[in-house]
Amino acid sequence: MNPERLSETAVSPTRSGTRITYWLAALFLLLGLAVCVGTFRLVAADHQAVHDNAVRSAVLLADSYALHLKQALSDTDVLARFVAFESQGTHPLSLKEMVARRLIEPGDATLVTIADVGGWQTESWPATPASRIVLADRAHFVAQQNHPDTGLYIGAPVAGRISGQWTLQISRRINRPDGAFAGVVVISKSPDFLSAGFISSANVGAHGIGAVFRWNDVLLSRTDAAAGTTADGPALNVYDPRSRGNTWEGPDPVTDQARIYARQSVPGYPLVALIGLAEADVYRHHLARAHVYFAVGGLILCALLVAAVPTILYARALASRNAITREMAETDALTGLGNRHKLAAFLQARLDGSSNEPVALLAIDLHRFGQVNETMGYDVGDALLRQVADRVRCIAGHTAVAARTGGDEFMIGLHGGGASSLALAAARALIDQFAVAFGLRGRTYPLRVSIGIASTELGACDSATLRANATAAMDVAKKSTRRSGHSEYAIYSQLMADTASRELGTMDGLVNALNNGGLSIRLMPVITLANRRQTGVMSELFWRSPQAGLMHESCFMGIARRKGLAYALQSHALREASGALALHERSSRRDLALHVRISAALLADSNTIPDLTSLPLPPDRLRLILYDFTPDQLSDSTLAKIVELRKQGASAFLEINHGGECSLDIFSHLTLDGLFISPALLRHVPANRSASAIARALITLCGELGLRPLVGGVDSKAQYDWLPAAAGLECFGAYLGCPLRAADLDIVSG
Repeated sequence: MNPERLSETAVSPTRSGTRITYWLAALFLLLGLAVCVGTFRLVAADHQAVHDNAVRSAVLLADSYALHLKQALSDTDVLARFVAFESQGTHPLSLKEMVARRLIEPGDATLVTIADVGGWQTESWPATPASRIVLADRAHFVAQQNHPDTGLYIGAPVAGRISGQWTLQISRRINRPDGAFAGVVVISKSPDFLSAGFISSANVGAHGIGAVFRWNDVLLSRTDAAAGTTADGPALNVYDPRSRGNTWEGPDPVTDQARIYARQSVPGYPLVALIGLAEADVYRHHLARAHVYFAVGGLILCALLVAAVPTILYARALASRNAITREMAETDALTGLGNRHKLAAFLQARLDGSSNEPVALLAIDLHRFGQVNETMGYDVGDALLRQVADRVRCIAGHTAVAARTGGDEFMIGLHGGGASSLALAAARALIDQFAVAFGLRGRTYPLRVSIGIASTELGACDSATLRANATAAMDVAKKSTRRSGHSEYAIYSQLMADTASRELGTMDGLVNALNNGGLSIRLMPVITLANRRQTGVMSELFWRSPQAGLMHESCFMGIARRKGLAYALQSHALREASGALALHERSSRRDLALHVRISAALLADSNTIPDLTSLPLPPDRLRLILYDFTPDQLSDSTLAKIVELRKQGASAFLEINHGGECSLDIFSHLTLDGLFISPALLRHVPANRSASAIARALITLCGELGLRPLVGGVDSKAQYDWLPAAAGLECFGAYLGCPLRAADLDIVSG
C-alpha cells in the first residue's frame, strides 16, 4: 500500500493515541480518586468510630464518677450525722471520747470540727487550734443556722482556719432536744478526696480530667490526671457556655486542650460530676492508624502512577498500530480509498436507528475499463485506477466516504440534510470530471462512468437495501452509457423498485423450483458435421414460471447471478444432465459428450468450483462452455479455477457471443480446447456478410490454433449448407434435432 495514500485516508494514529491517552489518564485519575476517597472515608470512618467510643466512654465514666462521689459523700455524711447525733444528746460525747471508744475513725485527711450556737469552735480533731476559732461567717454555718432543713451542706472550697489548707466544708446541723439550733458539725476534707481512687490516667487518659461542681456551677474539685487536683477554677457554665446537654466537645478553659465532655448528676446530692477526655489521648491511636492508611494510599497512588506511564505509552503505541492496521483493513491497497468494509461500517453507523439523518449512496462503474487492461496491460490499468480514485476522492471531500468496491467499481456515501441533492450534485460533478481525459505516460485515456444514486429518502432503510438500490440504478445507467457512449447517471426510482420486486418474485419461484423439482433439463443432439453422427448433447436449463411460462436459462440466469443463486442452478443442471446421460449410456452403450454452459462471471465471483469427480459422468466427457467472459473476469483467480477444472478432466470451450465480444487475451493466459459460436451470432448467417465473415474466421482460427469448433443455433438448411467443412466441426440446432427432456434420452439416435 502506498504510505502517502494511507496517510491521506487513515485516522491519525496521533489522534487515536491522544484519545486512548485521555481515556487511560481518566481511568487512572478515577482510580487515584477512588483510592483517595477510599482512604479519606476509611480515616473518617475510623475517626467517627473512635469519637463515638470516646463519647460512650465519657458517659460511662461520668456515670461511674457520680456513683463514686455518692459513695464518698455517703461515708462523710454518716460521720457527720453520727457526730451531730452524739453532740445533741442528754449526755454528749466529746470528739476525743468518740475516737477513743472507736465510735468514729476519721481519716488522716479529715478534720472534724464542732461549733456552738454562736459559731465558736468548741472541739476539733485531730488538730486543735491554739485559740478558739469563730466560724459564724462561714457560708455553711450561716446556711445551717438559717435553714433547719438544709441537711448535709457541701460548701465551696475555702482556706481552713484550723488546717490552714484549702478544704471542702461539709456540715450538718446540731439541734437541741427541742429542735432549736445548737451548732454545726463541720467535716473538712481535701478537695482530692472526691477524685481519689477514681480519676487516673488509666480511666481518663494521660491528660483527662474529672471535676465536681455544685448545682450553682461552683467548682468543688478538679483533678487533672497529669497535673493533680485543684479547688480553684472556672464554674461549670464556663466549660459548657451553651448548655449543650450531657455530652459536648470544646476547649478546656484551663489548659485550652480540646476535650470530649460528659456530665452526670450525683444521686442524692446537689452535685454534678464532669469527665473531660483529652482528644489528644482519644485520637492518639487513630492518628497512628491514619498515618498508616495515608501511607498505604500514597503507595497505591505511586504504584498507579508508575503503572500509568508505561500503560499509557503502550496503549498509545498499540492504538497507533491498531489504527494503522484497522485503516489498512478498511483501505483499498491500490487506490488508498476505503474498501467494502469501510463503506459497510459507514452505512451501519448511519443506519443503525440512532440517527435520523438521510443517507445517500453513489455506485460508480467505469465503462469498458477492462479494455484498458486488455490492450495496455494491468500496470497502466492500475495507474489509471489511482487517478480515478483521486478524482473520486476530490468529489467526496472530507464529509463523505469514498470506497473502491470492485475492480472498476467505486461508491461514495453521503449523509446529512439534503443527502439526495448532494448525491445528485456529486454525480454531475463526477461526470464533469470524467469529461477530461486521463493523461498517463504521454497518452490520453478518455473514460466514461455510469453512476447509480440511491437514498434513504427514497425508501431504503438498511445498508443492504441501499447498496442494492444504488447498484440497480447503476445497472440502468450502464445501459444508457452503452447506448449513448457518454457518462450517465440514474436515480433509483419506483420503476426500478417494481423491477426489483419482479426479480424477487422470480427468485422466490426459482428457489421453489430448485427445491421441489420444478426445473427441467433439455438436451440438444450435437453432431459431427463431417459424418452427421451424434457425438454428444447440449444441456439447456428450463424453468416453467407461473407467470411467464416456460423460460430458457438465458432469461433468468442473470437475475440468479445477481441474487447469488446462479451457482446452485448451474450445479443442479450439471448434476442432473450428467446423471441422465450416464443412465442413458448404460442402456445404449454409447459414449456421448455433455456440453454445459458455465458463466465465467460466476466463476469469478464464486469462492469454489464444482467437483467434477463426484458427478455420475466421467469428467473427461464434459465440455464446459465459458460464456460472459469479459475482460473483467480475466483475473488470476478465475484463470486458476479454469485450469483446475481442466485438471479434473473437463474440456474448456470459449463462447463467442453475438457482438463478437470476448477477451481474446485469454489465449495468451490459458490453454483452451475449443471455441463455441453461439446461436446469437449464427442467427445472422448467411444473410449478413459481416456475421458470416466473423463466423467463418472463428472456425478458421480454430483450425489454426488446434481448437475444436462448436457451432450452435443451426436452425435452417441455409445455415447448415453454409457451414464450412472444417475438421472436427460439431454443431447443433433445430435443423439437426429437436431438444429432448433428460428423461427421454433413451430415444436419442444417431
